[in-house]
Amino acid sequence: MMHKPILLFFFLVSIAPCLKGQESLPHHETEQQQIRLALASLNSYVPTLKGNERMVIPAWGLEFEYFVGGQWAIAANFELELLTYLVEAEKEETISREYPFIASLLLIREFSEGLVFSAGYGKEFEPRKNFDLFITTLAYKIPLLKGWDLSPGFTYNNRIDAYDSWSMNIAFGKSF
Repeated sequence: MMHKPILLFFFLVSIAPCLKGQESLPHHETEQQQIRLALASLNSYVPTLKGNERMVIPAWGLEFEYFVGGQWAIAANFELELLTYLVEAEKEETISREYPFIASLLLIREFSEGLVFSAGYGKEFEPRKNFDLFITTLAYKIPLLKGWDLSPGFTYNNRIDAYDSWSMNIAFGKSF
């Protein structure tokens, strides 16, 4: 099942340049700050033991972004899922997940229309078993007053040799 996230990643990477549509504003008009901190509320959809059904797991996230050049940033994201649940891994084993914590490093590309694409590597930590994962996110940043923003988004997590999940999220951020 590893081919699904790879195909999704390449699809998102290939359409992102097409979505740009117009050139960036000159530097003096876009006064972008270098650091962004955000608090995110997520609803993660994980597979259940009943085939194609999914359960909703609420989670909180914290995002730290550092812009290294115009529209590129590196980020450290942290997420805590707020429930204990059982999932079936790819090798047909049942795995109990007790309040898993995810830490990830991402590369971010922000487009001038507010579209934000990020991808990277993370690790899910849990008392019984940890998983490596690949993460891709597509979000839309809505600027508010004085460096604040609201960013609804969609995230796909591929846990290697385990299960995949996706999340719908909304982040409230502040740029400095």
